[in-house]
Amino acid sequence: MRYFLSHFLIPISLVMNNQTLQSCKDDIKMFCKSTLEGIKKGTIQDGRGAVISCLKNNFDKISVECEDSMTTILEQEVVDYKLDPVLSRFCADDIEVSCPDVPDDQVKY
Repeated sequence: MRYFLSHFLIPISLVMNNQTLQSCKDDIKMFCKSTLEGIKKGTIQDGRGAVISCLKNNFDKISVECEDSMTTILEQEVVDYKLDPVLSRFCADDIEVSCPDVPDDQVKY
């Protein structure tokens, strides 16, 4: 899915839904300016992951409203590693090697 944030077009997956985007729009503008610029310039390819990572890195500074939405995202990521863009990118090979015969819906955490 794609949502517009200001004049930036940010690719956002279902995990960062419209409610989260609305709850965090001011925080994204305030704390993630360089991330948004990187997305706009094309130097950052994974816009969703970059925005979520930026908000995670600034978790102690974000608004309560955004914190509530981000807490939901973090809880979802604990249940399904594929929802954490950094974890799924960097651990994909390890998961494939360690759990080759385990269907995705059968992986236990």
